[in-house]
Amino acid sequence: MNISLNRNWLAKATLYIGVSATIIIGEASPSNATAADDAENKNPSTNISTNISTNVSTNLSTNEALILDMRQNLASEDSVASQEDATTSAYQQLIADLEDLQGAYDPALSEQLFALGAALQSQARHEEAVDVFKRGVHIARVNTGLYSAEQLTMLRAEINSHLMLGNFVQADERQRYLYRVERRALRANSTASAQALLDQARWQRQAYVLGIGENDARFGRLQAMWQLNRMALEEVINTEGDTSPALLTPLYGMLQSQYLMAGYQGFDEVLAGLGTDDRQLANNGLAYKQGVSVLEAIMQINIANNPNDMRQRARDLTQLSDWSWWFGARNKALENYRAAYDVIAKSDDPEALFEELFAAPTPLPDIDGIEPLPAYNTNETNDEGVLAIRFGVTDTGQVTDITQLRAPENEPEDAFISNDRFLRHLRRVRFRPTFQEGELKSRTDIVWSFNPQTWQTNPLVMTQ
Repeated sequence: MNISLNRNWLAKATLYIGVSATIIIGEASPSNATAADDAENKNPSTNISTNISTNVSTNLSTNEALILDMRQNLASEDSVASQEDATTSAYQQLIADLEDLQGAYDPALSEQLFALGAALQSQARHEEAVDVFKRGVHIARVNTGLYSAEQLTMLRAEINSHLMLGNFVQADERQRYLYRVERRALRANSTASAQALLDQARWQRQAYVLGIGENDARFGRLQAMWQLNRMALEEVINTEGDTSPALLTPLYGMLQSQYLMAGYQGFDEVLAGLGTDDRQLANNGLAYKQGVSVLEAIMQINIANNPNDMRQRARDLTQLSDWSWWFGARNKALENYRAAYDVIAKSDDPEALFEELFAAPTPLPDIDGIEPLPAYNTNETNDEGVLAIRFGVTDTGQVTDITQLRAPENEPEDAFISNDRFLRHLRRVRFRPTFQEGELKSRTDIVWSFNPQTWQTNPLVMTQ
């Protein structure tokens, strides 16, 4: 398939998701773009822009060299904490000196504010770091324009501190602004633009899981996730061609969004407290066709780059089968499972590949970036405190007859979810059944063990 010539499915997908993605992402309006151009034309300091991410690590200015000398002198301090405090104080003094000499909006302040903010982050002083990065963004905007690239590093750092503080609403607001800056600042750099779109797509999924915003707008997060990955796909096609392996990342992002819109609830959503009653599902024929188009594109890209890789071919056919299985298209799923089974025989290690794909029931979806369940051992271990269970999986992929073999005696008071709630989630997980001799088989003798510490005391970790 020539992706660059076969974009009908992309056009249909764009029509399907509607306009809510644009609303959530917050694209810059023409009036804002005009204001940005005006600000850049009127500001005499526009050409004195500072590339923060480069200048902090290279091309040391006199002021930076002074700071490094201070830090070397501080190395003799007995306490690491005192070194950090002294370094922070030194940055603060340098910033104050620059303000006295050059004024409150001197371009050199941006990189020093970034350095101070990074030092505060390293000490987990995130509230202070937020204020410092926000000021650095403002100074960069004044000197280099409303949508200048000089803001990007500090915006991303500010968002990280918001996330560490649990300020998810504020992080979302800054993500919207970051998106507007990225679309303008990176338009001449397709590689950086594509990566920024992928990062924004991941944020939309995180925001969905965290339940940021009104319930009736949350489904739009998934639509935005699809749209952002689609835009990244177009960027990569335009720069690297329609068979580049780099296309796989946005395609898998699109597939993840389709699974989420088709009713998938991963374990990270359970940890975040997302209930199935609040989900607005798109479990229909168009969603199914979109997923098939994405999976076929993935398979053809892999064939174009590694035509003789039977292991990858078997995995791709199995993923295509899983998608049909998810939608209840059992005959189509069985047809593709059998095709994958035949390809396994042509691989370099058929026994190992069969063991990986079909020897035991597999929780779905079985793709990178989606975790239906936390890590598990496929037998009852003797590790103290593990949760060990026996259960069955029917030939239709349904979990049955869960028996708890062992559990920790006491759950922590700060447990994020209980063992019982975890088992209720397990009952809802769909499985790819065991496949033998061309037929799907039931299993009743599955024994798995889990370590509840992976969910009892650690809330969902969000990173930018």
